[in-house]
Amino acid sequence: MNLAKCQLAVCPHCGTKKEIIRLISGNTIGAVLWSDSKNVAPMLPFASPLQKCPHCNHFYFMYDVIIEDGENYSMEEGWLNFKDTIKAKNELELNTKEKMDDWTMIMVWAYNDIIRRGNEPTHVQYEIFKNNVSSMLEANIFEDNVLLKAELYREIGIYEKCVEILENFSFKEEFLSEIADKILIKAKEKDNKVFILEK
Repeated sequence: MNLAKCQLAVCPHCGTKKEIIRLISGNTIGAVLWSDSKNVAPMLPFASPLQKCPHCNHFYFMYDVIIEDGENYSMEEGWLNFKDTIKAKNELELNTKEKMDDWTMIMVWAYNDIIRRGNEPTHVQYEIFKNNVSSMLEANIFEDNVLLKAELYREIGIYEKCVEILENFSFKEEFLSEIADKILIKAKEKDNKVFILEK
């Protein structure tokens, strides 16, 4: 992994310039793929499209703000925790498909990061997660991603819907078919936890 000089995201609320990671090159050595589609690659980190200002604590999407070239190197990716992701939704207008898609995946990953760290989400966290995912599924946000759609039904405990989707869809790629089989097994076991697909 080779770092480039950082990018500076200029907060639209207070003007603070936040140093954000930028790479010249990286690789997927040691990468871990999870069932929620998160690929954790230590040698290929990337910045979150949704950031929190370290000064005023407001939120913004990287593609909505001025980006400047920095003079320093930074490892800051800016991924939000679950609490801040929910706060961001209440503050921002998710008025485009891109913003809705980005926020949803950040929210899903942030919730599952609780589990990835070896902790158990609280009942309140799970209900917030479940309600938000249900809303996104009802809005057909994942209509073009059958695997993720099925996985999210499994994660919110609607196992029969997950099974129905995967048993009635034929994946042409062997890799996707193998992932579908693994998710299907978990759904039939009524296991809603995110899990590792591949190391």
